[in-house]
Amino acid sequence: MLAYAGAKIPKTAAGQNLRPIIDGKPAVTREALFGAIYPAFVTKHDQRPHRNVYALYVRTKKWKYILFVQDVVANRNGNYFRVQSILTDYPTRDKDDQDLYDLENDPHELNNLADKSEHKERLAKFRNDVLKWWETTGGKPLEK
Repeated sequence: MLAYAGAKIPKTAAGQNLRPIIDGKPAVTREALFGAIYPAFVTKHDQRPHRNVYALYVRTKKWKYILFVQDVVANRNGNYFRVQSILTDYPTRDKDDQDLYDLENDPHELNNLADKSEHKERLAKFRNDVLKWWETTGGKPLEK
């Protein structure tokens, strides 16, 4: 939007200029997409988003990695979380659990590879990358 408005884009902006893509021109795309996952019902009027985030993720063309920074438990579903589990059991996760999916071979994310020893280095890299992203984009220390 800033590019279309002719506004100066701050060097610290975490976003990417999508104007070339929208205009049908070649563009440099990101190698990875980072994000934070929040519950359906966050603390009202609270200016501490780090208090409510329950997972951080990074996604590349091939991989999706999720780091849980809070427990995700069924007895909080409906009043804090709003997780729908249609094909699988409720996705209970403990703080510091990690999920890793090979999106090319498992596009529905049914086979969590995080416990496979051959992915140990990949998990460590993704964990480091997502925590660095959180910090460099202004994320405050996560709740303990």
